[in-house]
Amino acid sequence: MTTKNGLPVWTRQQEERFQEVIMELGRVAAFPPVVTADRFAEMTGIEAGVVTGWVYQRKVPVRKIGKRTVIDMIMFALTSPYFTEEKDE
Repeated sequence: MTTKNGLPVWTRQQEERFQEVIMELGRVAAFPPVVTADRFAEMTGIEAGVVTGWVYQRKVPVRKIGKRTVIDMIMFALTSPYFTEEKDE
């Protein structure tokens, strides 16, 4: 995904899909839009240290809110499966 100033730059089709997802989430909010690494660990059952490592390595989509770095659950849902192995060539 292309980024500008750390934010995603989407095609028109991707933007329309994003808006559809946002509307659907508004109707059935199954999760908050952002969560801390600790809360994400609780939600998924993954050790907090592992999730914190993912945040520092930017293996999950994050946002900076004030002094806190939080996991962007909407981007996580839109880009899943998010974890892909990078191939060395």
